[in-house]
Amino acid sequence: MSAAPLLIGHSHVHAPIAAAREQGVEVEGIAFWAEAGAVETSEQGPRFRADIAMKLTEERSVFSFVGGSSHTSLALVEHHRRFDFVLPRDPGLPLDPSRECVPVSGVRQALVALDESYAAILELLLSCARGPVVQVGPPPPVASADATREKYPWNLLPDRPRAFAPAWLRLKVWRLAVDLIDARCRSLGVRFLPSPAAAADTDGFLKPEYRQDVAHANAAYGALLLREWGLLQ
Repeated sequence: MSAAPLLIGHSHVHAPIAAAREQGVEVEGIAFWAEAGAVETSEQGPRFRADIAMKLTEERSVFSFVGGSSHTSLALVEHHRRFDFVLPRDPGLPLDPSRECVPVSGVRQALVALDESYAAILELLLSCARGPVVQVGPPPPVASADATREKYPWNLLPDRPRAFAPAWLRLKVWRLAVDLIDARCRSLGVRFLPSPAAAADTDGFLKPEYRQDVAHANAAYGALLLREWGLLQ
């Protein structure tokens, strides 16, 4: 008999773990930020803590939430260089003429650099997992970030302005980041699960009812994921 599905990765994994707890769905969750030494460094590259590596050897489905934060690292908070860009697959999205228009290749390169360490962890996960692995995409950004402005830990970014980047820029960077994750998954032969369409409004932003904070979705969003996976009716 297979073990319960394993939900593993960085901060976006908290939403489905919370939903499973609320709905009584049997899963096992491992949130890296809540597990001291979950991912260790070595001369050979990253490695999982021994007990986590052992859990991955069990015959079970694995839902990976590795990474998914490169777009927030780059464009949640206003950059000291106020930029914008044209997204090739949707060139009609708003472009702010008061901002410096940079090549999409530069934005893509910045996202790849931010995601480099996560790519290595995903490859490690694939090498360790015995059961099927799918990579889950990050939720879209919220339209209004200022609702949590006073609660944001600005001290973590001392070299950046104390302001959130414009909504449309954040959406474009998120879409580009998702495209890069999707491309990496295809190159690795991993199935990619994008954010549920029902979670977004008509413009593509995360609906307010699925918002946890300025960068994360909540348990209601996690329930959408569980339903899409067939774990919740």
